[in-house]
Amino acid sequence: MHQCYPHLPVEKKLEQDGHEFDSLYELAVYRRLKPMLASTLKLDVHPPLRGCAFQEEAFADFKVSSAQTGKSCCIEVVSLFDRTFIAYSSAQKE
Repeated sequence: MHQCYPHLPVEKKLEQDGHEFDSLYELAVYRRLKPMLASTLKLDVHPPLRGCAFQEEAFADFKVSSAQTGKSCCIEVVSLFDRTFIAYSSAQKE
């Protein structure tokens, strides 16, 4: 990936604050959300989702919860590249 996008950081693991992220986009969203949250809001990273009809073990990317109201919302980050993305060399393209 770094060959195609040299301006992006080269990292084997995308980590911050003890959390590991699946993509640069997910890490960017985390970095944007964290300083914006009020003290009454809690941000969970990769929380398990209960009662998901499609998968027994489902996880969201983020969950923002309010300590005052008890309400929460889940955020799913959709991106084109994840850490499994491989930049193709000219030999691989042939």
